[in-house]
Amino acid sequence: MNLDAGGKEMEDQDAMTINLKPGDPVPMPPEPRPQHEIIAQWKGDIEKPLVSICCITYNHEQYIEDALNGFLGQITDFPFEILINDDASTDNTPEIVRRYAEAYPKLIKAIYQTENKYSKGYMPNPSFNFPRAEGEFIAMCEGDDYWLSQHKLQQQYQIAKDNQVSVIFHSALELNMDNQDKKVVSRQQNYDGFIPLKDSVLGRGYFMPTASLFFHAKIIKERLYWFENDWPIGDFFLQMILSYEGKIYYIDEPMCLYRRNAQGSWTHKQKQKSEAIRFNHAMVSGIMKLYRLLGDRERKHLLAYPAFFYSKRLAYEKGEPILSIIWTASSVFLWDVSWSFKALYFMNAVYLPFSIVFRKIRNFQKLISRAL
Repeated sequence: MNLDAGGKEMEDQDAMTINLKPGDPVPMPPEPRPQHEIIAQWKGDIEKPLVSICCITYNHEQYIEDALNGFLGQITDFPFEILINDDASTDNTPEIVRRYAEAYPKLIKAIYQTENKYSKGYMPNPSFNFPRAEGEFIAMCEGDDYWLSQHKLQQQYQIAKDNQVSVIFHSALELNMDNQDKKVVSRQQNYDGFIPLKDSVLGRGYFMPTASLFFHAKIIKERLYWFENDWPIGDFFLQMILSYEGKIYYIDEPMCLYRRNAQGSWTHKQKQKSEAIRFNHAMVSGIMKLYRLLGDRERKHLLAYPAFFYSKRLAYEKGEPILSIIWTASSVFLWDVSWSFKALYFMNAVYLPFSIVFRKIRNFQKLISRAL
C-alpha cells in the first residue's frame, strides 16, 4: 500500500464516527476476541511481536476494560504484545488487569508497581514500558482512553511498512466527561497523507492524540535517557522527537476515543491554578532542554513557537500577562539558542501585547457604536 504525499480518501467502514450527531451514543471499543482466535491469524514467528502496545494506568477502574477490549479486538496478520504498567493504583484497576492477563497470558505482560513511580519523578512509559518493548513498532494508548477501530494496528503497520515514516497518527473522538459532549479532534486535513514538520511543532503536543501514535521503537529506545529531564508530560516531547526524526503521516479517521477531564487525568489537573503554573514553567524549561538535545537538527528553531505559547500561558496564570511577556521577550536574548529561535520568539512576544490593546480598543468602539 504505497501512499503518495497527496494522500487518498479513507474507505474504512469506521470512518462513520466522523458523522456523529448530538445525542448519538458513544461508540464502544471492538469486542475482545479469544486469545486463540487472535493468534490463529498471525503469520511468521508468532513468538516475536512485531508491535508493542504500551499502556499506562493509574486508578482507571472505570475505564481500563474499554482500553483492554480495544487492544484485544484488533485483527492483525502479525503478532503483537500488550505492555501495561499500573502505577500503584489504589482502586480495582490492578485486579481488572490481572483478570485479563490470566485470560490472555501470551499477549498481556503487566507490571504492578507497589509505590507510585510518577510521584517519584519517573515517566511510566519511557521508564517501564518502552525499554521492555520487543516490537519493531510501538502503539500507544493510556488506560482511560480506547481504540474504536479493530483494523487500527493493521492499517498503521501497513503504512509504516510501505513508507519511510517515523510516526503515524490519526484524529480522535473526544468525549468531555463533564457534559458528555462528543466531537472529532486533531483532524489535521481531510485526506490521508504526509504532514509538514512545522504543523506538528505548532501543534504544541495537541497535534497528535496519544492513543493514535504508532512509531518505530528504535527512535525512542535509542533516546530513553532524554526523558530523564524532568519533563512534566512525555506526550509533547515524544511527538517532537518523532517529528524531527523523519516523516509524519496522518490518517483521516478517528480510530480512538479520548476522554477529556476524566478523573485524575492531565486535563482534569490543569483546572488547578497551582498545577497549571508549575506545568507551564516546566514546559518552557523542558523545551529549552529538548532544543539542546536535538543538536544540529534542521529547523529546530521552530520550537520557539511552543516555547512562547507556554510562556504566555504562564504569564496569564500569574496574573501579569503584558509585563511578564515583555520581560520574557527581552530575556530570550540571553538564552543559549540560535538567533532564528530568538527572532521567532521575540516577534510573537512583541506582537501579543499590541494585539491585546487593539482588541480592547475594538471592544470599546463596539460599545460606543451600540450606545449611539
